[in-house]
Parts: sequence; structure tokens; C-alpha cells
Amino acid sequence: MKTVFQTPVPTNWSEEQIGGVAEEVARKLGYKPGSDITAFVKRELGGTVDVDDWREPAPTGEIQVRGPGDFTIWLSPYTAPARDTFTIAHELGHYFLHSKIGKRPIEVKREGNNRLEWEANCFAAAFLLPAEEFTQAWGKYNGNIGIVAAKFGVSTSVVSIRAERLELPK
Repeated sequence: MKTVFQTPVPTNWSEEQIGGVAEEVARKLGYKPGSDITAFVKRELGGTVDVDDWREPAPTGEIQVRGPGDFTIWLSPYTAPARDTFTIAHELGHYFLHSKIGKRPIEVKREGNNRLEWEANCFAAAFLLPAEEFTQAWGKYNGNIGIVAAKFGVSTSVVSIRAERLELPK
């Protein structure tokens, strides 16, 4: 039977609310910052992460949710692992926030900067870089963006934005 996808709807939650949910999801499911998120998706959530190398232009990331524990995250073949880590967490934001953990079949393609994408970005940042742990690492490494990025397995731009959003000193 073919899945009928619904249009995803934003939660309209605040950045703090989304961050709280993301950190709780990571904690309850045992995701450790800096660990292999692809293995986590397969092991803990039953999802699949794949590279979409047959379409031009290649997508920067998208998710297709068919049901609980039945979803595929598509990555670009042209991005680096640190970028892919954030993309996977971003797509998990759509899974947890917008498909209601698979209860609503959805298909989300990254299209611009709308509320849906903003919410998924907030989720990804908090999931990968929990506020308390990130703040401690930021202080320990004196705000060295490269070292902090390596610790969490994300790009330096993700670290810069997270530090700015948490209002950490430069």
C-alpha cells in the first residue's frame, strides 16, 4: 500500500521548548554527543540513512516518514561528515516534532528558511550540542571553535551559531 504523506505542521514552540525536547530525546534514547549518529538512527530508532546520488541537483537533506520507526533520511553525496551529522539531527527534528514520532506520515525536503526548518535546526543544535555540556566544553577550550567542533563532531559554523544562541563569550 502506498503511503499518503501529510503536510507537516510547525509546532510553534519556542527555541527553549524545542531545545528541551531535543535534549530529553537524546538523553532518554542514549545519544552521546560526538557519537555516530547514523548508527544511532538505525540502532535506536529503526530508521535508515542513505545518500541520494541519483538526482540532480542533489538534495542537501530530506526525510520521508512512513510510520513509527519507518523512515529514511537522504543526504547529499557532496557534503562532509560534520555537515551530515547536523543534517541527520535536523531531519530527526522533523521526525520527532512534525511527524509526531512517525504517527503522521510526512515527506520534508529542505526548501528555504521557513518556520518548519527553523524548528528542525533548533532541535538539531540542542540534540547534538546540549546546552550544559556545550557550555562546559566552550569554557574548557576557551571558545576554540575548532576544538569544540571536533569534540561534538559538527562543523565550525554549527558551533559558532550555538555559542551565539547561548550567548557565550567570544
